Parts: sequence; C-alpha cells; structure tokens
Amino acid sequence: RFQFDLEPYLDQQLGIGFSLPGEGEAEEANPLTAFLKDQSRRKTIGEEKRILYVACTRARDMLIVSGDWEPDREKVHSLNWILEGLEIGEQPPGGIVERPVELERLSNSGGRPGRRASIHALRVEVIRAEDLSGEEALAALASAGQPFRPQLFIEPLASRSTSEEFSGEMLRKYVECPHRYFARYVLGIPPDAGEERSLKFDATVNALLRQGKLRSLAALFPPARLNVVASTSDPQMLVSVAMPTPEGILSDTLPLVYRDLEGVWSLMRFWTDAGPPGAEEFVQESYRFLLEFDALLLQRLHEVPVVRGALLNAAEPGRSLFLEAGESAAKESEQKVRRIVRSILEKRFGHRALPCPVCHAYDR
Repeated sequence: RFQFDLEPYLDQQLGIGFSLPGEGEAEEANPLTAFLKDQSRRKTIGEEKRILYVACTRARDMLIVSGDWEPDREKVHSLNWILEGLEIGEQPPGGIVERPVELERLSNSGGRPGRRASIHALRVEVIRAEDLSGEEALAALASAGQPFRPQLFIEPLASRSTSEEFSGEMLRKYVECPHRYFARYVLGIPPDAGEERSLKFDATVNALLRQGKLRSLAALFPPARLNVVASTSDPQMLVSVAMPTPEGILSDTLPLVYRDLEGVWSLMRFWTDAGPPGAEEFVQESYRFLLEFDALLLQRLHEVPVVRGALLNAAEPGRSLFLEAGESAAKESEQKVRRIVRSILEKRFGHRALPCPVCHAYDR
C-alpha cells in the first residue's frame, strides 16, 4: 500500500512518474494539525519509493500490485492510485488513447460463497529502459498490432550515478585522505574513537543550537564571535542547502547562518576533530575545504556576491579558520569541488602520501 504522494512524480530521477489521482478535499483542520498530518504522511514517502523501486527492478515481464480497488466508490484507494498513474502514461505517437481496459485484474472472493469477487491485484507489463527507450517500446507495441497498454518504465541503476548526493563531510573526508574515505563510505568501516568523540561534541553543539542557546555556546569558544551572532536579529539554525551539478548533488547542513553586523551573510562551523598525531596539515586543509564548500552553497542559496565564514576550533581557538569568499572564490571552489566528485566517481581512492599519517590504522 502506498500513501498518496503530494508531488507530481513518485520519483522522477528513478524514472517512475505517477500522476496524482486528484485534488481531493480541502483540509479544514487548523494549520498546526494540518502541518503535523502532512509531516507524518511525508515521512513514509521515501520508504515507499524504495519499496516500489525494488519491486519494479526485481520484476521480469510483469509486476503484480496488490491493494484495494473499488470502482463504485469515489474515494481513491491505493490500487486506484497506482492504476491511475499507470494508465495516464506516455501515449503512442500521433494518437489519443482512451482509457485502456487491457489490464489484467485478479479477483478474489475470499472463498466465501455468495460474496462478490473484489479486485485486489493488478498485473502490469514492465518494459525496462535499458532494453528499450519509451518511444522504441511504444513503436514495438504498435508494429506488433497490440493495443496500447500502460507501461511502467524503469531506469537502470547506472543512470542514478549523476544524481548521487555528496555531503560536505563526505567530501572533507576525501580531501583529508581518499583511502580513509574509501574505508568509511565504501567499505562501511565505522569511525574510530577520535571521530566518535567529535560526533558526540557536534551533537551537543547542534542540541544547543536547536534550543537557541547561543550564549551557552559562546562560553565554549574564547574568540567570542558567537556574541556577535547572539546580537543579530534572526540567526538561522541548521540550514540545509543543496546544489545540483552535472556530477551529482552537493548538499550540507550548515549549523549556523546569520547576517553579521554589516549585513553580510555569514556561516559558522565548529572544528572538533584534531585527527591523529602528525596529520594536522591534512586535517586543517580538509576543514578549510569544508568552510569553502559551505560558503559556496550559501552564496548559491542567497545569490549574494560575498559570504563570510568562520570555523572555530574548540580545542585550539588560535587555529580557528576564517574566510571572506567573493564571486571569483566561489567559481574556484565550485571547480575544485566538482574535480573531487569526479575523482570519487572514478574510484580514485589511493593514498595522498606514503606513509599516510591519517589512515595508518587501516593499512595494518
């Protein structure tokens, strides 16, 4: 069963596009109740996309979808919704297709005599996009003299590489050490003790941010730049930003975004991972990259020529990093980020230096 998606496509990037079943009745609840209901409904959509996609990619010639279908009722059930989406698909060239009736509907009376058989499943033909494109599939059906039938077109998994998402922390790990990136994000090796402490500290910082306790945070950082933030009118906590590129989607969650006293958009991060002994240079370079990466996303988000950034070092305040990025710096950062993403997609996970002071634990 699938909740009604509130967007025109269940997942356009995966190649699965369903039309909405209808406008439905207007929400008459109070705004807070409507918001909570909407949030609850949307939480299921991501999982539904994965379930349907797996079901489609496992199907060979056809897919059997189960659900409620009551043709005499106005209320849209889950099977009606899928049926609507499949039947409002691409149309054959040069023709208008009436509502098709060739779908095989499987009935079940539950074994009870005298009970009207109700349709509870739907058999759908599946044509894979790696075998035929949409136009080729329709042309093949037309040449075979078959009536037009709704088809479910599935994009091959390989085509998803262009929409892969890369967070700032993932790219920072790659800049720090490609081999460590491979261990963490490809092999799935959990973080070491130092990273665990860093993650716990970040969780504490984020909790304070969510509660708006900027002055409590200011006490943790002697540079006192947070006092400037606390005096601003509208600091924004945990801002999620995403930017599409030909190589993939660049995204990050900025802990703190605000306009400084001069009205310039600024961001603030917290550097908590000192890294292993001897790796200070690599770690600092990776954090500088992260600051530039976030500044780039913030520039693109607000379409402003200048962004300021601060990355406060909790252990050694004197090593805190600051920058002021203009348009030329943003262009350089974007080119650098895209080069790094291409290296990841090309599976370049060798060491930056041998012996490597960052990932030596993984070389044993």
